Amino acid sequence: MPAGDIFELSVDMMFDSQAIMNRYHFVQIGSDGSGDARVSCTEVWDAFFKITFQNLVSDEITIVQKRCRRVLPVQTQQLVSSDGALGSVTGDVLPTNCVAILRLYGTPSGRKGVGFMKIPGVATAFVNEGRINSSYEGIAELFGDQFEADNTHGGTGFVFRSCILGSDDVARQVQTARCTSRIKQLRSRTIGQGA
Repeated sequence: MPAGDIFELSVDMMFDSQAIMNRYHFVQIGSDGSGDARVSCTEVWDAFFKITFQNLVSDEITIVQKRCRRVLPVQTQQLVSSDGALGSVTGDVLPTNCVAILRLYGTPSGRKGVGFMKIPGVATAFVNEGRINSSYEGIAELFGDQFEADNTHGGTGFVFRSCILGSDDVARQVQTARCTSRIKQLRSRTIGQGA
């Protein structure tokens, strides 16, 4: 699979009997590595994204499965892997319909270069009068930094960069990923991904 291929990684989670899905897009940069790119993409998420994401969410959140497939060019077969516990934050959490928002800003500017991710399971200790505190912002910044970096899977040679995949099937490199200061209350109780 050559450079420029785009992969979609869906992380299916469970929180308070609610199904949650966050979707990530990665573009392969550089030459092909050895083995299956979908496996490498999943392992890149585990090594770089999961480590910081788990510090943002409650220990009540578990990963049911991860699904990875190439979306451009289209590949119908997806790789499914299971996982387990995710969050590491203990204590009281906000209701399932309250989330933090991670904004993704890509190239070019304009509406086609903007995406977002909803982060469930925010501990009440991180929130003051509907706003996240500086401790949470610091942790979210570390998570956001992963979107801005080239991530290499050790040993296979595959390199992936996070991207925003628009409806025009153009992958825009994430330039900045930052958490908004307000907690968002969803109208429905379905939590997921918006970009």
